[in-house]
Amino acid sequence: MNDELLKKAFKDMKQEMPETGQCPDEMDLVRFAEGNTDGAERQAIEGHLVVCPNCCEYVVSYTKAVTIAEEMKLPDVPEDQIQKARSLVTQSEPAAYRPADRASFFDTCLHFFRSLHFRPMAASGALAVLALLVVTSGLFISRHNADTTNQGVYAPPGIHLQVLGKTALTLRSGEQQNRTIEKIINEGDTLQSNDHCRIQFSVEHDAYVYVVYFDSSGKTHQLFPNPATTHPQKITGGKTYSIPPEKDRWFKLDTIPGTETVFVIAARRPIDNLEKTFQSIRQSGMPEEPVIAVKKLSFTHN
Repeated sequence: MNDELLKKAFKDMKQEMPETGQCPDEMDLVRFAEGNTDGAERQAIEGHLVVCPNCCEYVVSYTKAVTIAEEMKLPDVPEDQIQKARSLVTQSEPAAYRPADRASFFDTCLHFFRSLHFRPMAASGALAVLALLVVTSGLFISRHNADTTNQGVYAPPGIHLQVLGKTALTLRSGEQQNRTIEKIINEGDTLQSNDHCRIQFSVEHDAYVYVVYFDSSGKTHQLFPNPATTHPQKITGGKTYSIPPEKDRWFKLDTIPGTETVFVIAARRPIDNLEKTFQSIRQSGMPEEPVIAVKKLSFTHN
């Protein structure tokens, strides 16, 4: 609302006042509300407020607008939540937290608005907006505290994925030997047709985990858990799982060259439609609920 509209509103208000004598100027009413009048002037305004309901309402409304920010108190934030928030900040060093900061914030804002030479109604509107922001932030913090108290803080688990390959020993001349060697397959490495591989994975804490294999022919295979399982269970965090689970068993690559990719998907609850979720991950590269973490490794199949 601009100054012209404020002046017009105050002028209209004055015109609607009963014939009770000359009303004080709005600045006089503000000084009265803030306790900056004394003696005869204060007595005269008090007498006028008794017979002028409009001026009386104006003083009451202004006083409420000024004091509402001082009355609002944000809920205390638990120290453990403060420490967790600090641990998430990696780009800059957070400033030291002081319990008095919250109270001084309101004092600073109140001093700022009072120091500006706004017309009284404009100042009241600005303080009303400040009060609304205070209430909103207070509700947000209260809701957040309730959520973290009831559900706990759930950070995305770290996924560890390793593909082991068993391939024929090849000399520098290119000649292949009859014996095989085992090696760790890194991103972009190469295995040959009829070579073997197996998968090992783990997560840092308990989660629902799915392992999907996308082969060189474009087919998708769910390796873990068993696709026939109707009620998958969380796996234990920190424990290493192998596919196939038997140490002497391996997958054998077919004769179709291309790219082989292993996906490990961690979720906070069982995935209802794994195929749809997997296709979404492949297309966008971004996990969606209930998926919270994805790890993949691709290697070349010659």
